[in-house]
Amino acid sequence: MRRMLGKLTMTGTTLGLGCLLLAGCGVAPSGGGPVSPDADATTVDGPAPLLTSGCDDLVKLSVVQDALGEVAAGVDPVRVPGGSWPLAHIGLAESGALECYWGDDAAPQEEYARYLSVTVVPEATQRWAGLQPELASWSKPLAGHGDAAFSDCAGSADYLYCEYDVLVGSAWLHAEVMNLDSHDDAAPIIRSLIDAVTGADTVTPTWEATGTLPATCAEWLTEAQLSAAVGMGGIAEREFPLSMPIILNDALADGLACSWSNAYSSEQAMPIQAVALPGAGWAWDAAWAKQRPERSPANPLEGVGDKAFAGCATDQNVCFVDVLVGDTWIAVDGNKHAGIEGLRQVAAAAVAGVSP
Repeated sequence: MRRMLGKLTMTGTTLGLGCLLLAGCGVAPSGGGPVSPDADATTVDGPAPLLTSGCDDLVKLSVVQDALGEVAAGVDPVRVPGGSWPLAHIGLAESGALECYWGDDAAPQEEYARYLSVTVVPEATQRWAGLQPELASWSKPLAGHGDAAFSDCAGSADYLYCEYDVLVGSAWLHAEVMNLDSHDDAAPIIRSLIDAVTGADTVTPTWEATGTLPATCAEWLTEAQLSAAVGMGGIAEREFPLSMPIILNDALADGLACSWSNAYSSEQAMPIQAVALPGAGWAWDAAWAKQRPERSPANPLEGVGDKAFAGCATDQNVCFVDVLVGDTWIAVDGNKHAGIEGLRQVAAAAVAGVSP
């Protein structure tokens, strides 16, 4: 079993984005080894990382293996689509982010996978400044690394991890080193990553998302539409929950990220989230072709948008409906009381709200 220790933001009926959503955390697929890097390749019509260095340039495999053992480069096997959390990673890609992964996910299911996950977002000074208070709330300042840095090294007797957020020039580096024998083993990795990002250049973006969205959540979906879809009154807009890791929280700046819920004191919680990202059609087919964890099934859904998938987790109280309409990717998620049918009605209204 792959263990993920991302933190959740939950209050009353709050549905946090991190591990609570289908693709955010959990066990690895039952197949052998990390997914091939080719499985996550963008097409010629999609965005490309703006950093001139690639994953192999960031850190030598030998350095990663010194810390984590026999890991290999690949694609994060639990980062599959379904709900709002995974769509934030597509948003990072559209902003020119580089995402890399090394793991040992061929390990027996009863063992915790060892892995290194890295995200580098160029030209992120403003993004960093806006989210630095959140970084300070969830981690500790780390002296002597980059221009500003935070780290969170913790765990239990049988599972240690380190997470880093570092501002390197104008680039935001996020790294997760999981299932360490010692916290000190992560130090050579983060030093190598910082040195590589420091020495890398960036290129001018040539890809740009197209498409328009409503200006506000209230213009996109009304509370009356949501209440009718899920069969429960008292649905009201609320602040979008905090995503983990923190670097994801501005990833949908070019889209819409909306959240609603009934009162926290209600007998039956009814959180609903809907996000829309224009220009994300480039990622759809490759994302849904990935092998999925058994706990997170997804099936094609007819009658909404141009393409759609839906599913409910087998181990959590959460369901999703993801829709592609034109070149805009819409993801809706909620609990099993709302169900796929209720979320399908929300998704249908969301599609109508972005269609010409």
